[in-house]
This record gives sequence, structure tokens and C-alpha cells, in this order.
Amino acid sequence: MMPNHIQKFTIDRLMSILTDLQSVTKALQAENRTVLEIRYLFDEVIKRYLETKNRLGENASIVNDKFFESAVQKILKGFERELTPDESMNVTGLRHGTSTMEEETRTGRGRDADVGLEKALKRRRLYIRNDFSICIHGVTFYCAHIDHV
Repeated sequence: MMPNHIQKFTIDRLMSILTDLQSVTKALQAENRTVLEIRYLFDEVIKRYLETKNRLGENASIVNDKFFESAVQKILKGFERELTPDESMNVTGLRHGTSTMEEETRTGRGRDADVGLEKALKRRRLYIRNDFSICIHGVTFYCAHIDHV
């Protein structure tokens, strides 16, 4: 069964989103990424794809320790004085050598993260996917895998 024009458009749009998200996933794997850059990447993905907030937001179910996550964000943004007692206790071992958002912006690291995200989101690569299927309006389409093009 061949998809009609509307279904093809939907498939193309969804593939574009998947490629954007895969590019960000690859960008996250860089060894020199800071926690602040990772949070920034997640926040930018959330801005572009609101439906990802439940999975990537600061309060996402994947976050094991919400006090730790919240504390790290406050410290990196320069709001360490606003830490609650629970947050402060969870980050005691991190207090040495932490850079703030202001520091990273001044040194250019924040700008690097922005450039990296733009490159990651603009890069349109097709990727290998073995059993790719998509269900649109109750019709399931099975697609062959595509290597990087």
C-alpha cells in the first residue's frame, strides 16, 4: 500500500523531527559537554517540540533525584544562594570548580553550546533504522532502513 499525499507529508514531517532529535542525541555524546550545555540542549528541544517536556524537562520522570537536578540548575545559573536545604545537601560534593552560566557565556562556552545546537538541529541526516513502522490514522506503514546519506 502506497501512502497518499497527506500521509507522505506526515511521514516526511515525522522523519524530519526524528532526524533533528537524533542529531541532538549525537551532540549530547560529545565528551566536552558540560551539564549546563546539556540542560541548554534539552531546553531548546523542549522549545521546538513541546511534547518532549514530560521526558526532557527538569521535572521529567527520568530524573532520579529532583532535588539534585534543581540544585545543579540553580548553581549553574548563578543562583546558589536560593538553594533549599534538601538541594544543598544533594550537591555538597559538587561545590568545587562549578562554572556558572555567566562564566560560560563570558568564556564563550555558552555560545559554543548554542552553535552546536543550531548545527545539530539544522543537520538533516537520514539514518539506519531496521524495523521502522509508523501508524497514521490507523494505517501502519513499514519502511526499509536508510543508511546515512
